[in-house]
Amino acid sequence: MSDIVYVEASSLPPCLQSALQSVGVHRPTIGVYVRDTTSVHSPSGNGLRAFTVLVNLDTGERQEHVGSWGGPNMFAVNAVDSDTASRPLPPNGAVIHGHSGGGKPAYASITIHPSRAAKLLPAASGELTDRQKSLMCVFARYNSRGRADWFTRHGKAAEWELVELESKGWVKRNKAGAVTCTAAGRNIAPSDTWLYKSGQGL
Repeated sequence: MSDIVYVEASSLPPCLQSALQSVGVHRPTIGVYVRDTTSVHSPSGNGLRAFTVLVNLDTGERQEHVGSWGGPNMFAVNAVDSDTASRPLPPNGAVIHGHSGGGKPAYASITIHPSRAAKLLPAASGELTDRQKSLMCVFARYNSRGRADWFTRHGKAAEWELVELESKGWVKRNKAGAVTCTAAGRNIAPSDTWLYKSGQGL
């Protein structure tokens, strides 16, 4: 697992939900970093525009900063595009980093202070079997094509396995049977490196 933790956007405090909506982020799960320092810089690129939102978790006040399309340029100096200096994050502060454009839904992650982690982040889940690790890695790290390739080589998840994963809150299935990994599932899933080390990589 990486140092990012995924949470259901609907479980976030109202001030963070409102801040995400204000910059056009409507994803069901959001990645959260727990750090005591951060910067105002958000990466962007061709066809993208970066944004950073500073949020006071106690008062709900926020400051939105938007960069230039395509990133840094000589005609506009924006801290979002160029200020990479790391600064202390106040315990009551949260920083949303993200970008929009590129023909895709706006993306964002949140950085919070360690003192807020217990309140905002889900509790750790129990141990997984090797089979569960494999399945959750595939559901969390691979796109639909990657999943299909992996299942062709290593076998699809059995119905009882999917029921078990659902019961733990790690995946959800729609009426058509398509499987979606939840925030909790993404948190407990190992990296795809684990699959390669166990001889199950693509």
